[in-house]
Amino acid sequence: MNAKPDSILASGLDFTEDDLQANRAGQLSARQAQKLLTRHRNTTQTMLGLMLMATLFFVPLAFFAAIDTRDITPGVLLGAVWLGAIALLSAVIRSSDAAKVDIANGLVMAVQGPVQCYTTSSSSSTQYNLRVGELTFERVDQNVYIAFKHLDIYTLYYTPQSKTIVAAETPVEDAP
Repeated sequence: MNAKPDSILASGLDFTEDDLQANRAGQLSARQAQKLLTRHRNTTQTMLGLMLMATLFFVPLAFFAAIDTRDITPGVLLGAVWLGAIALLSAVIRSSDAAKVDIANGLVMAVQGPVQCYTTSSSSSTQYNLRVGELTFERVDQNVYIAFKHLDIYTLYYTPQSKTIVAAETPVEDAP
């Protein structure tokens, strides 16, 4: 294996030589664990803030719509939209909980092979994805995506629950 990390991969994935050494041993480095914890906290705080805003917006709106029209239907419909928004935001928080498990366990897994780089697009955004064999990493950051060359062989180090890529390297060919 390489002694030092590839600078493009290290920059795109934000890992150091010490991080890579820990990952090769199947562990998260303390620095990587802190980064995952910060990302988890930020996601949770953002989602809770959105839940609060949805509650402060939809509950009074539903109440006043029912009073104004003397019909409960608009209030019920707005209440259903509110519940749907809360359920969606709760699902995002639960998926973020996988990062908590990864941090607590401190484990890193590795997969090696050709990396397929592909995107999926909607009218409002582009989603960057990577696949190695049967393992897919969805919604990776653009800076992570562009650090890889399509179909080149890499070893990717990732957390098993949240499937977050924490480091990568190109394998060194054995000398004859």
